[in-house]
Amino acid sequence: VIDATSNWISVKDRNFRYILANRGFADSLGKFSEDILGKHDLEIGFSEELVFGNLNKKISGWRCDDTKVLLGETTNNHYDVMTGTDGSRRIYDTQKVPLRNSEGSIIGIVSIGIDVTERRLEKLQLRESQQFLKLILDTIPLHVYWKDCNSIFLGCNTNFAQVAGITSPEDIVGKNYYYLPWEIQEAEYYRQCDRIVVDSGKSILGIVESQLQASGNRAWMETSKVPLHDAEGKIIGILSTSQD
Repeated sequence: VIDATSNWISVKDRNFRYILANRGFADSLGKFSEDILGKHDLEIGFSEELVFGNLNKKISGWRCDDTKVLLGETTNNHYDVMTGTDGSRRIYDTQKVPLRNSEGSIIGIVSIGIDVTERRLEKLQLRESQQFLKLILDTIPLHVYWKDCNSIFLGCNTNFAQVAGITSPEDIVGKNYYYLPWEIQEAEYYRQCDRIVVDSGKSILGIVESQLQASGNRAWMETSKVPLHDAEGKIIGILSTSQD
Protein backbone atom coordinates (compact mmCIF):
# COMPACT_ATOMS: atom_id res chain seq x y z
CA VAL A 1 0.00 0.00 0.00
CA ILE A 2 2.67 2.51 0.95
CA ASP A 3 4.71 1.74 -2.18
CA ALA A 4 1.71 2.56 -4.36
CA THR A 5 1.85 6.27 -3.49
CA SER A 6 4.37 8.82 -4.72
CA ASN A 7 4.17 10.57 -1.33
CA TRP A 8 6.99 10.05 1.16
CA ILE A 9 6.30 7.54 3.93
CA SER A 10 9.02 6.51 6.34
CA VAL A 11 9.54 5.29 9.89
CA LYS A 12 12.49 5.89 12.22
CA ASP A 13 13.28 4.15 15.48
CA ARG A 14 14.05 5.92 18.73
CA ASN A 15 17.68 6.34 17.63
CA PHE A 16 16.52 8.27 14.54
CA ARG A 17 17.52 5.46 12.18
CA TYR A 18 15.21 4.39 9.36
CA ILE A 19 13.39 1.10 9.80
CA LEU A 20 11.00 1.64 6.86
CA ALA A 21 11.10 3.72 3.68
CA ASN A 22 8.55 3.50 0.88
CA ARG A 23 9.41 3.54 -2.82
CA GLY A 24 8.38 7.19 -3.29
CA PHE A 25 10.82 8.28 -0.57
CA ALA A 26 13.64 6.10 -1.90
CA ASP A 27 13.10 7.08 -5.55
CA SER A 28 13.28 10.78 -4.72
CA LEU A 29 16.74 10.14 -3.21
CA GLY A 30 17.89 7.96 -6.09
CA LYS A 31 18.26 4.96 -3.76
CA PHE A 32 16.72 1.57 -3.08
CA SER A 33 14.69 1.27 0.11
CA GLU A 34 17.18 -1.31 1.39
CA ASP A 35 19.99 1.27 1.12
CA ILE A 36 18.15 3.58 3.55
CA LEU A 37 17.30 1.13 6.32
CA GLY A 38 19.48 1.31 9.40
CA LYS A 39 20.86 4.74 8.54
CA HIS A 40 20.07 8.22 9.82
CA ASP A 41 19.36 11.34 7.77
CA LEU A 42 22.96 12.50 7.33
CA GLU A 43 24.07 9.08 6.13
CA ILE A 44 21.54 9.03 3.30
CA GLY A 45 22.47 12.49 2.04
CA PHE A 46 20.37 15.10 3.82
CA SER A 47 22.17 18.30 4.85
CA GLU A 48 23.11 19.19 8.42
CA GLU A 49 20.97 22.32 8.22
CA LEU A 50 17.93 20.28 7.24
CA VAL A 51 18.55 17.74 9.98
CA PHE A 52 19.78 19.90 12.85
CA GLY A 53 18.50 23.32 11.81
CA ASN A 54 20.15 26.72 11.71
CA LEU A 55 19.83 29.16 14.61
CA ASN A 56 20.80 32.15 12.45
CA LYS A 57 18.02 31.37 9.97
CA LYS A 58 15.63 30.31 12.78
CA ILE A 59 15.25 26.84 11.25
CA SER A 60 14.56 24.12 13.83
CA GLY A 61 15.46 21.07 11.76
CA TRP A 62 14.10 17.55 11.55
CA ARG A 63 15.83 16.28 14.67
CA CYS A 64 13.92 18.80 16.78
CA ASP A 65 10.62 17.61 15.25
CA ASP A 66 11.58 13.96 15.71
CA THR A 67 12.38 14.57 19.38
CA LYS A 68 8.98 16.17 19.94
CA VAL A 69 7.27 13.17 18.33
CA LEU A 70 9.13 10.78 20.62
CA LEU A 71 7.65 12.79 23.50
CA GLY A 72 4.15 12.17 22.14
CA GLU A 73 3.52 15.22 19.96
CA THR A 74 2.36 15.44 16.34
CA THR A 75 4.30 17.90 14.18
CA ASN A 76 3.50 19.60 10.88
CA ASN A 77 5.97 21.28 8.56
CA HIS A 78 4.25 22.87 5.58
CA TYR A 79 7.45 23.93 3.84
CA ASP A 80 10.12 21.20 3.78
CA VAL A 81 12.39 21.98 0.81
CA MET A 82 14.35 19.01 -0.58
CA THR A 83 16.94 18.84 -3.34
CA GLY A 84 16.61 15.72 -5.49
CA THR A 85 19.35 13.70 -7.14
CA ASP A 86 18.81 15.65 -10.38
CA GLY A 87 19.35 18.96 -8.56
CA SER A 88 15.66 19.93 -8.63
CA ARG A 89 14.10 21.40 -5.50
CA ARG A 90 10.79 20.00 -4.29
CA ILE A 91 8.52 21.25 -1.51
CA TYR A 92 6.81 18.82 0.86
CA ASP A 93 4.02 19.23 3.37
CA THR A 94 5.18 16.88 6.12
CA GLN A 95 3.42 15.41 9.14
CA LYS A 96 5.10 13.30 11.83
CA VAL A 97 3.27 11.15 14.40
CA PRO A 98 4.40 8.72 17.11
CA LEU A 99 4.59 4.99 16.33
CA ARG A 100 3.37 2.99 19.32
CA ASN A 101 3.59 -0.70 20.17
CA SER A 102 0.72 -2.79 21.49
CA GLU A 103 1.39 -1.54 25.04
CA GLY A 104 1.13 2.08 23.91
CA SER A 105 4.83 2.88 24.29
CA ILE A 106 6.35 5.11 21.63
CA ILE A 107 8.88 3.10 19.61
CA GLY A 108 9.41 5.35 16.60
CA ILE A 109 8.44 8.22 14.32
CA VAL A 110 6.13 7.92 11.32
CA SER A 111 6.63 10.61 8.65
CA ILE A 112 4.31 11.33 5.73
CA GLY A 113 5.37 13.91 3.15
CA ILE A 114 3.10 15.18 0.36
CA ASP A 115 4.72 16.87 -2.64
CA VAL A 116 3.11 20.33 -2.90
CA THR A 117 5.66 21.93 -5.22
CA GLU A 118 3.23 22.77 -8.02
CA ARG A 119 0.65 24.09 -5.56
CA ARG A 120 3.25 26.33 -3.89
CA LEU A 121 4.51 27.58 -7.25
CA GLU A 122 0.97 28.44 -8.30
CA LYS A 123 0.51 30.46 -5.09
CA LEU A 124 3.85 32.19 -5.65
CA GLN A 125 2.96 33.02 -9.25
CA LEU A 126 -0.44 34.33 -8.13
CA ARG A 127 1.18 36.52 -5.47
CA GLU A 128 3.71 37.85 -7.99
CA SER A 129 0.89 38.54 -10.45
CA GLN A 130 -1.07 40.42 -7.78
CA GLN A 131 1.99 42.46 -6.83
CA PHE A 132 2.60 43.32 -10.48
CA LEU A 133 -1.04 44.37 -10.92
CA LYS A 134 -0.83 46.55 -7.80
CA LEU A 135 2.32 48.19 -9.17
CA ILE A 136 0.50 49.03 -12.40
CA LEU A 137 -2.56 50.38 -10.57
CA ASP A 138 -0.43 52.59 -8.34
CA THR A 139 1.65 53.88 -11.27
CA ILE A 140 -1.00 54.92 -13.78
CA PRO A 141 -2.26 58.54 -13.36
CA LEU A 142 -5.85 57.47 -12.72
CA HIS A 143 -8.11 56.86 -9.75
CA VAL A 144 -9.12 53.18 -9.88
CA TYR A 145 -11.60 51.60 -7.48
CA TRP A 146 -14.02 48.68 -7.44
CA LYS A 147 -17.15 47.88 -5.47
CA ASP A 148 -19.72 45.13 -5.06
CA CYS A 149 -23.25 45.42 -6.40
CA ASN A 150 -24.30 47.44 -3.32
CA SER A 151 -21.55 50.05 -3.83
CA ILE A 152 -19.46 48.69 -0.96
CA PHE A 153 -15.76 49.18 -1.73
CA LEU A 154 -13.66 46.09 -2.38
CA GLY A 155 -10.44 47.90 -3.20
CA CYS A 156 -8.76 50.88 -4.84
CA ASN A 157 -5.38 52.16 -5.94
CA THR A 158 -3.17 54.59 -4.03
CA ASN A 159 -4.25 57.62 -6.07
CA PHE A 160 -7.89 57.13 -5.13
CA ALA A 161 -7.05 56.46 -1.47
CA GLN A 162 -5.23 59.80 -1.26
CA VAL A 163 -8.13 61.94 -2.56
CA ALA A 164 -10.54 59.92 -0.39
CA GLY A 165 -8.51 60.59 2.76
CA ILE A 166 -7.76 56.89 3.31
CA THR A 167 -4.40 55.98 4.84
CA SER A 168 -3.88 52.96 2.58
CA PRO A 169 -5.93 51.23 -0.15
CA GLU A 170 -6.64 48.27 2.16
CA ASP A 171 -8.50 50.56 4.59
CA ILE A 172 -11.25 51.28 2.09
CA VAL A 173 -12.50 47.68 1.98
CA GLY A 174 -16.01 47.39 3.42
CA LYS A 175 -16.76 51.14 3.32
CA ASN A 176 -19.33 52.97 1.22
CA TYR A 177 -19.50 56.42 -0.38
CA TYR A 178 -20.95 58.02 2.75
CA TYR A 179 -17.81 57.25 4.74
CA LEU A 180 -15.71 59.28 2.29
CA PRO A 181 -15.45 63.10 2.15
CA TRP A 182 -17.92 63.45 -0.73
CA GLU A 183 -21.02 65.58 -0.17
CA ILE A 184 -24.28 63.71 0.40
CA GLN A 185 -25.69 64.62 -3.01
CA GLU A 186 -22.46 63.49 -4.66
CA ALA A 187 -22.57 60.15 -2.85
CA GLU A 188 -26.20 59.65 -3.86
CA TYR A 189 -25.39 60.40 -7.50
CA TYR A 190 -22.46 57.97 -7.50
CA ARG A 191 -24.70 55.23 -6.10
CA GLN A 192 -27.34 55.92 -8.75
CA CYS A 193 -24.76 55.51 -11.51
CA ASP A 194 -23.55 52.28 -9.94
CA ARG A 195 -27.10 50.97 -9.83
CA ILE A 196 -27.62 51.68 -13.52
CA VAL A 197 -24.47 49.72 -14.41
CA VAL A 198 -25.52 46.74 -12.24
CA ASP A 199 -29.14 46.68 -13.48
CA SER A 200 -28.35 47.19 -17.16
CA GLY A 201 -25.11 45.28 -17.34
CA LYS A 202 -23.72 48.05 -19.53
CA SER A 203 -20.83 50.45 -19.03
CA ILE A 204 -21.22 54.17 -18.48
CA LEU A 205 -18.28 56.09 -19.92
CA GLY A 206 -17.11 59.67 -19.66
CA ILE A 207 -19.33 60.89 -16.81
CA VAL A 208 -18.29 64.42 -15.77
CA GLU A 209 -19.01 64.88 -12.06
CA SER A 210 -17.93 67.09 -9.19
CA GLN A 211 -16.10 65.73 -6.18
CA LEU A 212 -15.27 67.29 -2.82
CA GLN A 213 -11.95 65.66 -1.94
CA ALA A 214 -10.29 65.01 1.42
CA SER A 215 -8.02 68.04 0.94
CA GLY A 216 -11.12 70.29 0.91
CA ASN A 217 -10.64 71.08 -2.77
CA ARG A 218 -13.43 70.56 -5.25
CA ALA A 219 -12.47 68.78 -8.44
CA TRP A 220 -14.22 67.87 -11.65
CA MET A 221 -13.69 64.24 -12.54
CA GLU A 222 -14.30 62.32 -15.74
CA THR A 223 -15.44 58.87 -14.62
CA SER A 224 -16.14 55.59 -16.36
CA LYS A 225 -17.91 52.63 -14.76
CA VAL A 226 -17.98 49.08 -16.13
CA PRO A 227 -19.65 45.94 -14.74
CA LEU A 228 -17.47 43.22 -13.18
CA HIS A 229 -18.44 39.63 -14.04
CA ASP A 230 -17.54 36.30 -12.45
CA ALA A 231 -16.52 33.21 -14.43
CA GLU A 232 -20.19 32.39 -15.15
CA GLY A 233 -20.89 35.89 -16.48
CA LYS A 234 -22.87 37.05 -13.43
CA ILE A 235 -22.40 40.70 -12.47
CA ILE A 236 -20.63 40.87 -9.12
CA GLY A 237 -19.63 44.53 -8.94
CA ILE A 238 -18.46 47.71 -10.64
CA LEU A 239 -15.00 48.84 -11.70
CA SER A 240 -14.57 52.61 -11.87
CA THR A 241 -11.79 54.82 -13.19
CA SER A 242 -11.60 58.59 -12.83
CA GLN A 243 -9.25 61.36 -13.93
CA ASP A 244 -9.15 65.00 -12.97
